[in-house]
Amino acid sequence: MNKRIILATIAFAIITMTIIIIDYNVRNSKKANASNTVARVERLELPKEDSQRKNEREQYQRELGNEWKKFAGRRYKATTLVANFPQHTAFSFDNSGYGKFLVFSTYPGTDVVEDLLIKADIYEVTSDGDYLYLYIDGLRSPAKVEISGNSLYTMEGKKYYIWD
Repeated sequence: MNKRIILATIAFAIITMTIIIIDYNVRNSKKANASNTVARVERLELPKEDSQRKNEREQYQRELGNEWKKFAGRRYKATTLVANFPQHTAFSFDNSGYGKFLVFSTYPGTDVVEDLLIKADIYEVTSDGDYLYLYIDGLRSPAKVEISGNSLYTMEGKKYYIWD
């Protein structure tokens, strides 16, 4: 009889230990699956965030690329002194990016044009947020006009004024 009690106790202990081990493994498996599921969800969400950031960056670049349009439809003129004579640079363009570019000098103290140095067509205008790029017939590289807020400046720092 003692042997039966001892064998029953051992069998009970083995069954109890097996149940505890199975329960432990199931719980850890659920935790592992839950963390794997969270990791999978995070991995799935990560490309969405990257895609969203990429779309926002592209939108921002498009806005900067179209900033030149806020200066369209007006004529601008800046004046610098070249050999003690005023030299004027003027340009205008429309929303399609076409316009005119002029460089001329005037007699000192007057608005009388002394010499028309350049008269050319602008065939494209672009911007990057810091500069307008005026693509002018006959020039290999575009003329740069600095953008500062709502004002335009020459590369020498002279302000372009609206010329009506």
